[in-house]
Amino acid sequence: MLSSSHCVRHNTRSIVYYQNACPKMKRIFFLLVLLASLSKSYAEHVLVYYEDFSLKTEGKKVYLIKKGYSNGNKIAITFYEKYLLPFDSKEAHIVMTGEEDENKLIIANANDYYFVEYFRDYTNMKQCVRAVKMFPTNSVTQTFRNNCFYVNGKWVRVAIEDGELTPMPDFPQYPTVIAELEHTTLLKDKNFVYEYNNRTYTLKKIEGLNAKTVQFQKTNSYDKNLLYDDNAFYVMDYNGTDLMEITKDLRARGCNRKFTEATFIRYRSEGKLYEQYLLDFKDGNLWSDTYANYTFVQPIKNATYVKALEMVKTSEGYYISLRDDDQPIDMSAVRNLNKLHKVKYAFHYLNESYDLYTDGEQQYICLSKKLYPLQIEKRVWEAFTSKQKYYHYEKTLADESVSTEIAVVDNQLVIYKITSLFSKNYLEAHHTLPIEIVKEIPLTSEVKDLKMCYATRDKLIIDDIIIDNIADFDTFTFVGAIYTYDSQQREYGYKSYFKDKNSVYSYNEKSQEMIKENYDPKNFDKEAVWKLRVRRPGD
Repeated sequence: MLSSSHCVRHNTRSIVYYQNACPKMKRIFFLLVLLASLSKSYAEHVLVYYEDFSLKTEGKKVYLIKKGYSNGNKIAITFYEKYLLPFDSKEAHIVMTGEEDENKLIIANANDYYFVEYFRDYTNMKQCVRAVKMFPTNSVTQTFRNNCFYVNGKWVRVAIEDGELTPMPDFPQYPTVIAELEHTTLLKDKNFVYEYNNRTYTLKKIEGLNAKTVQFQKTNSYDKNLLYDDNAFYVMDYNGTDLMEITKDLRARGCNRKFTEATFIRYRSEGKLYEQYLLDFKDGNLWSDTYANYTFVQPIKNATYVKALEMVKTSEGYYISLRDDDQPIDMSAVRNLNKLHKVKYAFHYLNESYDLYTDGEQQYICLSKKLYPLQIEKRVWEAFTSKQKYYHYEKTLADESVSTEIAVVDNQLVIYKITSLFSKNYLEAHHTLPIEIVKEIPLTSEVKDLKMCYATRDKLIIDDIIIDNIADFDTFTFVGAIYTYDSQQREYGYKSYFKDKNSVYSYNEKSQEMIKENYDPKNFDKEAVWKLRVRRPGD
């Protein structure tokens, strides 16, 4: 019998949609999930947000484990299934899980490779696992994309749909991967550069490229991956579906140097999700994906890149974005332009970033092509721009609208909250950062990432909650969390489990304390956590 409820299993379809979506759609999907979680209205049953497979070894036996989680961070376990595999556990490992159908896997051990299918037998209504031996492990000398293998001197592809073996007679004998994109893999051998279609499994030579000098630059710009050698230049879209040669266009625009002589510069534009890039041939001009042109590289005459500002300087002024800017940045508020530099900071919040600067006297933020003095407390600024930071965003069990972050400042752990959406409207209205320092504690040791929280030798930091750490710091690990239901309070909640070399510990979000449990840490794993779940009658 399956341990998960019927309604839980039906929610797995959203996972497939998420995994197959393009990056832009993934961001939209994530935001929708986030907004849904902010409503605080717990559903009657738990949503399976993410699933994965793993292997568990027990002596010579090896089991296929399928787990479901209610969090994208894979913290809270919502189902756990365990199936014995019909081969030895020695060196057993998962080679590949199907991208479109994760219930199809390639698994290898010390002796053989297997095609493994996890499926529902509707004749007896049981979940089953089928394993088919494919070829000996010692016969494999090369691999490509985890489903192509060089077996006994010949390339063969394993069809992840059914496990069938397909010869690859035209595939290069000793390929080197240049880049892996969503739909295309670029590779080369001693003589040629190739384009391998990841969906149709077809191979095509890219004409005119020298395999010895070819270079690839991956960007986050939609149509701007760059593939070139000394004399040929191609652009490719972000997922690799469209390859276009633009050599003649660049030559016609005055680019007469060897393309490999260019310095590739990557930089971000104001408030944009996608970075921009520059090619600098040291000839007084810059080449960029400018003016909202989504195909060709354009020259910017008499321009230089100012690394300290991450801006481009022309005779008209300073620019952050060259794509569609019609006027330079207004820097009239800056007190000392010669000492002005961009501040590096780590910030992960809804894929947004903002350009911050300082001249040593005043901090500034760039909004709507203008630098504004930033009204901010010194400690908040130090915490936000700290090089040593830790994040609870996508880590916490309770998806809150307020994000908690931790920074190391002057040997102190500064815990602060982002109290509002980091929106352009907010920043333009207030000229400050929506940040509030919650607490400061002495840093007594290194900070250990326990997946759902952070620990020092004497403290456990869960969101903005700080409790005493009663565990052995050196061997302290997070095991898992379960989604529980309190029948008396009629409330859902989470219970988290940790262990060290000596004991097992639990943490409940209501009690906000670590409790020592009477379990053997040697045998306490995710399976043991799952068996401790509290279930509603009828679930």
